[in-house]
Amino acid sequence: PILHSDIAAASCSTIQQPSEKQKQESFDLMCEACPFLPFGYFAANSIILDAVQGQDLIHIIDLGIDQSGLQWPALLQSLACRPEGRPRLLRITAVGTSSDKMNSVRSNIQSVAMSLKIQFQFKQLLQPLENLHKHMLDVREDESVVVNSVLKLHCLVKESRGALNSLLQTIHEIHPKVMTLIEPDANHNGPFFLARFVEALHYYSAIFESLEATMPPCSTKRMKIEQFHFGEEIRNILSCEGSARVERHERMDQWRRRMGRAGFQPFPLGLLSLHARIWLARYDSSDEYTLMEEKGGLILGWKGKPILGASAWTC
Repeated sequence: PILHSDIAAASCSTIQQPSEKQKQESFDLMCEACPFLPFGYFAANSIILDAVQGQDLIHIIDLGIDQSGLQWPALLQSLACRPEGRPRLLRITAVGTSSDKMNSVRSNIQSVAMSLKIQFQFKQLLQPLENLHKHMLDVREDESVVVNSVLKLHCLVKESRGALNSLLQTIHEIHPKVMTLIEPDANHNGPFFLARFVEALHYYSAIFESLEATMPPCSTKRMKIEQFHFGEEIRNILSCEGSARVERHERMDQWRRRMGRAGFQPFPLGLLSLHARIWLARYDSSDEYTLMEEKGGLILGWKGKPILGASAWTC
């Protein structure tokens, strides 16, 4: 008999995928059109600023510079305006697999750092996350280390979970002041197709409804976002199996248990909820977006449907 996994593997490999240019354009448009990922950047930056308050030597290890390059200019601006003054040195170690994307992000951040008179160093690590080890990170005793993870760890949640456990062990070994964790709050990692289909249906329906509230149906920008960004996520969740299925989103409570087993403790979010509500007011239909505090984390949703969760962890 032909199994669903056989069909999924065939469809995952044969469906034409968008070009890198189309992916990047749809990603940028998505960040402009809806607040979900920008909320993740805002939350992560707020957590980092709290963790490095008063620190002069700051080292940020970014586990996904291709997803978070847009995050750093705002953080640099906040660091430049600190009451205690600019840090003496800001280092960013960027982990990724695309040299072109890294070079583009590095150029952008360096330009911002120069304009703000922040001493800045950038190091590239062209490595898959599962191959990351402590000795590669050049952690120094006199610096405050921060690990930033935006939409990255779910890609390592595979059947064996060995890759994710190895990465969390490496992070724990360097004892960061804080680790930010920004992930979709959804259950798209179940073994059964029907359950994933129903969950994805409700999750992405909420996202598409939020887009409809601010963009007309015939909008070219909206169609690009739906087809080349969210459409690709849906295709991966429903049509791929095994190592090809990387959009393995899980609930915040599952991440909480996993981080606890890896030896991490929740890092207090302080006034993040209040600041996030003020920040969210800049968006159209902001009264339809919902912010929910859940056991030390903060979740942004649409009309009560959870979409993206932010949490912070320390050793």
